[in-house]
Amino acid sequence: MEHKRVLIVEPDNAFALSLAAIFRDDGLATRVAASAAEAELEIAQRPPDLCLVRAELPDLSGFSFCARLRHEPATAHLAVVLYSSETGPEALAEHARTPWAANGYLAMPLDTDALRTLAADILARAEQVESADDAVIEELEEPPAAPEALRERRDHAR
Repeated sequence: MEHKRVLIVEPDNAFALSLAAIFRDDGLATRVAASAAEAELEIAQRPPDLCLVRAELPDLSGFSFCARLRHEPATAHLAVVLYSSETGPEALAEHARTPWAANGYLAMPLDTDALRTLAADILARAEQVESADDAVIEELEEPPAAPEALRERRDHAR
């Protein structure tokens, strides 16, 4: 069974590793990136199922990074959780109303139970969408059956 992958984009390595331990305890595979640039390389090599992104990154704000992901067709579908130590709830709520919104938001200090619950909910929703997409593809792969009336007309024309 393949583990779901979480990419943690956090400049503080010790904190990133503590977040990774939480996700590993929940059976998820983790990778860590210290900047948006590192995260983009990681996403290109091994697309994660969920990106946990600190709003305060050294090279680009997490909000801008999320917008960049949303603007690219290859990454627009990635699940993103933004968390911040400097952005207030009003600004997080405002960002949530934009077209480049994240899938979830948290304020620091992080409530690990809330983080786990949010991540599990987002991953479960993504899994449901993937299952629905697979069902649609399977339906489309079968040739459509001709309606009875069309078959009768075709047979009479012969």
